[in-house]
Amino acid sequence: MQNENTLEIGDTGKDVFYLQIRLSNLGFSIEKIEITKKEFGPDTQEKLKEFQKLRGLKINGVLDETTLAVLLEAAFKLGNSCLLYTSPSPRDRG
Repeated sequence: MQNENTLEIGDTGKDVFYLQIRLSNLGFSIEKIEITKKEFGPDTQEKLKEFQKLRGLKINGVLDETTLAVLLEAAFKLGNSCLLYTSPSPRDRG
Protein backbone atom coordinates (compact mmCIF):
# COMPACT_ATOMS: atom_id res chain seq x y z
CA MET A 1 0.00 0.00 0.00
CA GLN A 2 1.37 3.43 -0.93
CA ASN A 3 -0.14 5.10 2.12
CA GLU A 4 -3.00 4.53 4.50
CA ASN A 5 -5.43 6.47 2.30
CA THR A 6 -5.05 4.27 -0.79
CA LEU A 7 -5.78 0.71 -1.83
CA GLU A 8 -3.85 -1.02 -4.57
CA ILE A 9 -2.98 -4.42 -5.95
CA GLY A 10 -1.73 -6.76 -3.24
CA ASP A 11 -3.80 -5.20 -0.45
CA THR A 12 -6.28 -7.35 1.47
CA GLY A 13 -8.98 -6.92 4.06
CA LYS A 14 -12.38 -5.41 4.71
CA ASP A 15 -11.65 -2.14 2.90
CA VAL A 16 -10.80 -4.11 -0.25
CA PHE A 17 -14.00 -6.12 0.19
CA TYR A 18 -16.08 -2.91 0.46
CA LEU A 19 -14.42 -1.61 -2.72
CA GLN A 20 -15.22 -4.86 -4.53
CA ILE A 21 -18.85 -4.78 -3.42
CA ARG A 22 -19.28 -1.15 -4.51
CA LEU A 23 -17.75 -1.86 -7.91
CA SER A 24 -19.88 -4.99 -8.31
CA ASN A 25 -23.03 -3.05 -7.40
CA LEU A 26 -22.18 -0.59 -10.18
CA GLY A 27 -21.92 -3.42 -12.73
CA PHE A 28 -18.17 -4.06 -12.60
CA SER A 29 -18.30 -7.75 -11.65
CA ILE A 30 -15.18 -9.05 -9.97
CA GLU A 31 -14.01 -12.67 -9.86
CA LYS A 32 -15.49 -14.46 -6.86
CA ILE A 33 -12.12 -15.77 -5.68
CA GLU A 34 -10.79 -12.24 -5.16
CA ILE A 35 -13.94 -11.22 -3.29
CA THR A 36 -13.84 -14.35 -1.12
CA LYS A 37 -10.21 -13.67 -0.20
CA LYS A 38 -10.87 -9.90 0.13
CA GLU A 39 -7.84 -9.54 -2.12
CA PHE A 40 -7.08 -6.59 -4.38
CA GLY A 41 -5.94 -8.75 -7.27
CA PRO A 42 -5.63 -8.24 -11.01
CA ASP A 43 -9.38 -8.44 -11.65
CA THR A 44 -10.21 -5.87 -8.97
CA GLN A 45 -7.53 -3.60 -10.41
CA GLU A 46 -8.89 -4.01 -13.95
CA LYS A 47 -12.47 -3.23 -12.88
CA LEU A 48 -11.27 -0.19 -10.93
CA LYS A 49 -9.44 1.02 -14.06
CA GLU A 50 -12.64 0.57 -16.08
CA PHE A 51 -14.52 2.64 -13.49
CA GLN A 52 -11.83 5.33 -13.53
CA LYS A 53 -11.93 5.49 -17.34
CA LEU A 54 -15.73 5.72 -17.40
CA ARG A 55 -15.66 8.57 -14.87
CA GLY A 56 -12.82 10.50 -16.53
CA LEU A 57 -10.37 9.91 -13.69
CA LYS A 58 -6.66 9.16 -13.77
CA ILE A 59 -6.50 5.51 -14.87
CA ASN A 60 -4.01 3.93 -12.49
CA GLY A 61 -5.97 1.12 -10.81
CA VAL A 62 -5.36 2.64 -7.37
CA LEU A 63 -8.18 3.63 -5.05
CA ASP A 64 -7.04 7.06 -3.95
CA GLU A 65 -9.08 9.78 -2.24
CA THR A 66 -10.36 11.23 -5.55
CA THR A 67 -11.45 7.87 -6.92
CA LEU A 68 -13.06 6.96 -3.60
CA ALA A 69 -15.08 10.19 -3.57
CA VAL A 70 -16.34 9.57 -7.11
CA LEU A 71 -17.07 5.92 -6.31
CA LEU A 72 -19.12 6.84 -3.26
CA GLU A 73 -21.01 9.49 -5.22
CA ALA A 74 -21.68 7.04 -8.06
CA ALA A 75 -22.97 4.41 -5.65
CA PHE A 76 -25.18 6.81 -3.70
CA LYS A 77 -28.88 6.18 -3.86
CA LEU A 78 -31.40 7.71 -1.50
CA GLY A 79 -31.85 5.26 1.34
CA ASN A 80 -28.74 3.23 0.47
CA SER A 81 -27.61 1.80 3.79
CA CYS A 82 -24.50 0.15 2.29
CA LEU A 83 -22.57 3.40 1.93
CA LEU A 84 -21.13 3.24 5.41
CA TYR A 85 -21.53 0.49 7.95
CA THR A 86 -21.81 1.43 11.59
CA SER A 87 -22.72 -0.84 14.46
CA PRO A 88 -26.21 -0.32 15.81
CA SER A 89 -26.37 1.43 19.13
CA PRO A 90 -27.63 -0.61 22.11
CA ARG A 91 -30.99 1.22 22.01
CA ASP A 92 -31.45 0.16 18.33
CA ARG A 93 -31.08 -3.53 19.16
CA GLY A 94 -34.51 -3.68 20.77
